[in-house]
Amino acid sequence: MVENVSRRELLGYTAAAAGGIGTASLLGSSNAGSGKPSGNESNETVGERTCAGTTGEPGTGKVDTHVIGEGSHRGENNFTYFLDRSSLGLDAEQPDEVYSRIYVKLDEDWAQPTVNDTCKVYWAGCNLSAGAAGQGGTRPSGDDGWSVRIYTRGPVTDGRVSVGTYVYHLDQPDRFGSLWRWPDRAAIGTWNQIDTYVKLNSVTDGAANYDGVVRTWLNGTLQNARSDLRWRTTAELGFDRLGPGSYWGGSKESPQDNILYYDLFQYAVGSDGLGG
Repeated sequence: MVENVSRRELLGYTAAAAGGIGTASLLGSSNAGSGKPSGNESNETVGERTCAGTTGEPGTGKVDTHVIGEGSHRGENNFTYFLDRSSLGLDAEQPDEVYSRIYVKLDEDWAQPTVNDTCKVYWAGCNLSAGAAGQGGTRPSGDDGWSVRIYTRGPVTDGRVSVGTYVYHLDQPDRFGSLWRWPDRAAIGTWNQIDTYVKLNSVTDGAANYDGVVRTWLNGTLQNARSDLRWRTTAELGFDRLGPGSYWGGSKESPQDNILYYDLFQYAVGSDGLGG
């Protein structure tokens, strides 16, 4: 993780990485894709990852910082796994209900010029170890992965950008996940509080019931609420991870070095709120 540094200093890290050392390793974050956990993961049932201390305002100390380089798709992932209770892949002990909160800030120089510029900013829940589904245009079949992510979409107008939920589920209309745009937009250059609640559908005799839940909030205001979703045909497919994650695209690449900041990541397993 990088302490409060200037944009110029931070982009110096990225330039140094061009010789073959990934930005993720320079910034102290994991970029494990769908592989096994490495480094920054917590395994607590109720947990909080923050670089500013366990309480306080976002951005008052260190923050997780992601850089998506000019002409690149890839940012970084800081996944939290649930290895205290379950294994990767298919495991009936994996959580099937998680509430989470994270603060996200898009750099004041954030550039997202067109409607075709999308950026995934957060994994609200997923299983990327059961199979190839849940990302990259691979449609889920019920036992091979799923995902719920938060994304932003250009263009930036009046200092704000559109936000939405990106969901890989059994009933998506094509091979890519469903995009559900939020009514409110996120401000550039300031902290935005994102809350998500995901509860996987129940399964009866190998059939997926239409009772999966996704709810999302921006700065305390409800944005999306669905309770008719299907992701799985087996109860062994649960959450294997969640957490900060950045990726540019779709088809477009980042038009410049774009920077995201994350802080005060919290989650609660088996609950529809953080409590307290």
